[in-house]
Amino acid sequence: MVALCTGDLRKELSKDLMDSIEKVINDNAQKYDEYYILVHSDWDHAQPGVLRTKLMLMKERPPAMLGTLCVYVNNRKGIANMLHALPQDIPTDGVEMSDEESKGVFDSAKDNDSPIIY
Repeated sequence: MVALCTGDLRKELSKDLMDSIEKVINDNAQKYDEYYILVHSDWDHAQPGVLRTKLMLMKERPPAMLGTLCVYVNNRKGIANMLHALPQDIPTDGVEMSDEESKGVFDSAKDNDSPIIY
C-alpha cells in the first residue's frame, strides 16, 4: 500500500464524490426532469470516528449553507451545474472582530436577503 500525500488524498476523495454524484444523476435520469443534489457530511453517531457523506435530492433549491455542496441537474437539457461548494468553516485565524462588527455583518446579510445561513 502506497501512502498518499494530502493532494493525492484530496484528488481521490473528490473523484469518489463526483462518481457518487454521477451515479445519482444516472439513476434518476428517467424519474425527474430537474432537481438539486445537496451534499453534506457529518459524523456517524452510531460509529464514533466514521464520517458519512449524504447526497440528498431536493425539488427546491436549498440555501447555501457552510459545509455543503450543491449541484443543479436538468435532465431535459442534459446539464448538471455546481451551484456552490462551501467549506465547513471560514478561517478566522488572526482576525479579531468586536460584537458590534459581528452585528453589522449579520444585519448587512439580513438586509440583502443573503441565502447563506450562518
